[in-house]
Order: sequence, then structure tokens, then C-alpha cells
Amino acid sequence: RAHASLMLDDGRVMTTDLGHDLLRVWNYVPDHGLRLDHELALPRDSGPRHLVQHPGGSVLVVTEYSIEVAMVQRSPESGTFSLAGMVPATAAGARPGDFAAEIALAADGRHAYVGVRGSNRIGVLEVDADGDVVRPVADVPSGGDWPRHHLVRNGWLHVAHERSGDVVTYRLDPATGLPGEAVARVDVASPTTLVPAADMPSPRNQ
Repeated sequence: RAHASLMLDDGRVMTTDLGHDLLRVWNYVPDHGLRLDHELALPRDSGPRHLVQHPGGSVLVVTEYSIEVAMVQRSPESGTFSLAGMVPATAAGARPGDFAAEIALAADGRHAYVGVRGSNRIGVLEVDADGDVVRPVADVPSGGDWPRHHLVRNGWLHVAHERSGDVVTYRLDPATGLPGEAVARVDVASPTTLVPAADMPSPRNQ
């Protein structure tokens, strides 16, 4: 179950295989497409789903079934990725019927945000400067039912709820990284993915 892909800062591509608990790293070869560089196995039944690269070079992977964040580090010598550790995606832990969905980073890389369907929460995690240490600090309600995807952009958190059919927007505190009260709600039929369309001014300029 190939689920997501990420263009890495070195030009390679990393993909998640949710069914086989694998990360695959590919080289792009002009006129030939992708060729496998190497694979990295995550713990069985963890279910790697989505991923994001930290400015420090590490890749953070959210696992749908175990509801964790895996820190994957690249060797400066070989370029091979290895698993540095895994932490819970939420501060209060997973609940029955939960499934992790999306992971996103703040622009400065200091916080990560994980959507959890079922209990309908956003897990807020602190990330160190190198992206190697991650710590869950708070869980906040997502504001709707089944947060399938979310987007962090210019100091805002936008959460797409597939089952309640809406996109809810929160202002993020620049110091703590925590979402405040919801400031907007837009009705959209079964939203599943949010993609930035154009640059927007930051909250400080509004």
C-alpha cells in the first residue's frame, strides 16, 4: 500500500508503504524514472502513512496504526536512512478507534502537528533544532469529525474534516506553537487534502 511520497532535499524521493511497514528511498534517473536506492523497515503493524522533512535533514513519519512519530536520520557518509526512535503522536496517548492521518511542520521546524481520526485531535509536538528529538506536548480538539488532512501555513493551521464536511482554521501561537480558538469554518463536501494555492500574508501583517 504505497501511500505517500516526499521529495528530499538531496533530490531523492522517499515513499511510505503502509501495508509492509516500509520506507523506500528512490533515485530519480532522467529518462528512466525512479530506481530503488534502499529500504528501511519500521516496526511491524506501525503503518507508516505520511512524512515530512525537517530543515535539519531528518524525516518525521507518522504511523497510522501505532499512532506514533518515527524519527528517521540520514547518514552523512552513506546517505542511508536509519530509524533513530519513535514517540507517541499525542501527549495523552491513543484511544480505541484512533487512526493517525497527517503530519505537518511549522515553518521554523520547532513544532510538528499530527491529526488523529477517531478521537478527532491534533497532537502538538516539540522538535529540536536538528529534528532528531521529538516530544509530544499537547493535544487539542480538531474542531470537526475525522481530520483527514491539515496544512500549516503562515502561522495558521487549517484542518480538513472528511466526515463533518468542513475546513476549520486556527491561529498558531508563535511562541508555544499551540492552536488558539477556531477563527473560521468553511463547509466543503468530504475534504481530504489541502494544497496551498498562493502566498498569503502572515498574521502579524493583518
